[in-house]
Amino acid sequence: MASLFKAIKNLKNSSAFAKLGDLHTNAMGYRKMGLRFDDLASFETPIMTEALRRLPDDVAYQRLFRIRRALLTSIKQETSIEQDKWTTAENDVRYLTPYVEVTEAEFESHQNFDDLTLSAIPAALKNRNRSS
Repeated sequence: MASLFKAIKNLKNSSAFAKLGDLHTNAMGYRKMGLRFDDLASFETPIMTEALRRLPDDVAYQRLFRIRRALLTSIKQETSIEQDKWTTAENDVRYLTPYVEVTEAEFESHQNFDDLTLSAIPAALKNRNRSS
């Protein structure tokens, strides 16, 4: 069983697996529309809405421009924009993911605090903080 896990780990780190990932990314077609991976994220959740609100203005403007350009291209029933405007693998960086991760952690922290009850506090800690 351990050898199976080792084989899977070696496969995941292989160049063939990386090439397969590149083929899949290119087959998705979003780069031919000038989009980045994070542009595809749905913003229907409170976490995504908050993460998008926290984006710097210039990054948010660039995101909106890419989405509008892709939408107009799609409305014109074209399959891609000019090839010199395609998103390259080097430019396809995760600009939204760090904001989402921070926002998720904050939401989880708020939820943990809201769920905190007196029964969750150890008795020794309750007794220690009582004034006489």
